[in-house]
Amino acid sequence: MCIRDRDKTKLITTLYELSLLLYPRDVKDMVEEFIKNVMIRFGFSYAAIEIPLVNLKISLPKNSNDCPFNISFERRHFKIKFGRMKEIPPEYTKILEPLMDKLDQTLEFLILSELKRKLLENTEDVIIFVDKNMIVREMNKKAMELLGDLKGKPIDRMWLNENVRLNGRHFSVSVYDLGFLRGIIAKDITEKVLLERELKEREKRLRTIVEIAPFAILVYKDWKYIYANKEAEKLFGYKKEEIIGKHVLDMFPFDYHEKIVDVIHKRLRDEALPPYVTKIIRKNGEIRYILVNGRKMKWGDDEAVVVAFIDITPQKLLEEDLSFLNSILRHDILNEITIVLNYLELYQEVGDKDFLEKIKESAKRVVDIINNVRNFEG
Repeated sequence: MCIRDRDKTKLITTLYELSLLLYPRDVKDMVEEFIKNVMIRFGFSYAAIEIPLVNLKISLPKNSNDCPFNISFERRHFKIKFGRMKEIPPEYTKILEPLMDKLDQTLEFLILSELKRKLLENTEDVIIFVDKNMIVREMNKKAMELLGDLKGKPIDRMWLNENVRLNGRHFSVSVYDLGFLRGIIAKDITEKVLLERELKEREKRLRTIVEIAPFAILVYKDWKYIYANKEAEKLFGYKKEEIIGKHVLDMFPFDYHEKIVDVIHKRLRDEALPPYVTKIIRKNGEIRYILVNGRKMKWGDDEAVVVAFIDITPQKLLEEDLSFLNSILRHDILNEITIVLNYLELYQEVGDKDFLEKIKESAKRVVDIINNVRNFEG
């Protein structure tokens, strides 16, 4: 009997009854029941559907696809084909279109719901839904592991705070107003809190070490000094408050600026640098020789460069004095040796013993010069 001959009321009833089968539940159960009823109501002997997102394929009856007449539909979430042994009225396509649309919508809802459920169950976050009276209406697996099954029971209002500590764990909490419900998402930040605490303890220990260090230490960031210890006050002649905020180059002679800038750029790039010698200008204008070493490291919430300064002025001045003295002594010794050689040459020529006395006197002066140098170095 052709579909055009059927009573319209009966057709509407049939479509309505079929649509009632499309409600949220297990995807496979819903699809199988829907397909079977469509086959019965419209006289199909074969049906096959493929739903890629849930990796589902159903054939009714199984492994049967030899019907000569077929009708197919394709939507975003499925492909379906019906078949039978006799010709299919062309109106069937138009009649079944609304049902296919509803099937697609229902599948979308079910697929998204399943994805959300899996997401909620697999997340490490604690997720709880409560009503206006703080009665738990839903909670995920992680929440149950932490709090037990509180569905239908009240929950402590502390979970509305930004930070919660429970059972030795720390949680960062976000609360979302969903109208008739509130969603509570608590992220476990225990490791982060412990790490921050450890970093603060390390920084505290570092500051203590820096403060009691027997040499000057300055810390700079963005080319400005942000810290100075007591030894730095002594070395530079400034109070700590005067040093902080100064530009890095302010306490170095101008002719050393280019070298200092090059070193700073290399330190900021974390390049390994050996200690180097430079000069500084104290508050009173005095020039001091300094051995400098430093490195980039964590300081507070940011990175900065920590620099150690060791005053080597006495050693440097001694080196300069020794160098000057050595140049004079070398000159004096060479003069005396020249005199000795000249006297030797004269003695060889004339054989006068007075020249031997002159040679002894010059040699004695050389010995005296060497002994004076030893006494100075000692």
